[in-house]
Amino acid sequence: MKPLMLAASAAALLGACTTGFAFHAVGQYDRFSPYADLTGGRRTVEIERAGHVAVIDISALDPAYAPPFEHLTFTALYPLTQRDRTYFPAGTHRLSHEPTTELMRRFCDAIQIPTIDGCRLGRQDASRRVGGSIAPSTHYLVLVADEFIDPYTVSYYLNERLELSETLATALYRRNTQDAAAEIGETVADVPGLSAWSGYYVATRR
Repeated sequence: MKPLMLAASAAALLGACTTGFAFHAVGQYDRFSPYADLTGGRRTVEIERAGHVAVIDISALDPAYAPPFEHLTFTALYPLTQRDRTYFPAGTHRLSHEPTTELMRRFCDAIQIPTIDGCRLGRQDASRRVGGSIAPSTHYLVLVADEFIDPYTVSYYLNERLELSETLATALYRRNTQDAAAEIGETVADVPGLSAWSGYYVATRR
């Protein structure tokens, strides 16, 4: 069930769960009022009006050290292929992937941006096999909009922002949801093709 704090204004910090999670609204939160639980066996998303859903996993490393080769902080978690359902009516829905035997996508070259039906940015994206429930996550971003949201493209722009923003890198690693949500919101707002959207950012507390 959605925490009562999520009824607050989208501009406000939503608060911290007693279970060790912190969460924050992103974008025009009140438009869809998304909530998601991707831990344990639930892996559900709740929205208050119909829309397209996308989920991005976050693997934040200590910005004081150089990341491993080809590490991607933001990666697509849902949808992974065009077979996955993305449009849902208002209510609570369990997220799962449609089984597919789709071959690995080619890597993007220097001038290409990854998309769900195009190239992939790195080996982590390119080698995924799907089917069944989505992978659990303890650090993630849920986005909901009237139009389709490509999680590969959004992840690309967020990773690009990360290379330029020490604030975002530090906020993600320290689980500073307020600062991270502000940086994420500015980035997603500039992604081509998205108009009105809502976001829900969740992180385990350190």
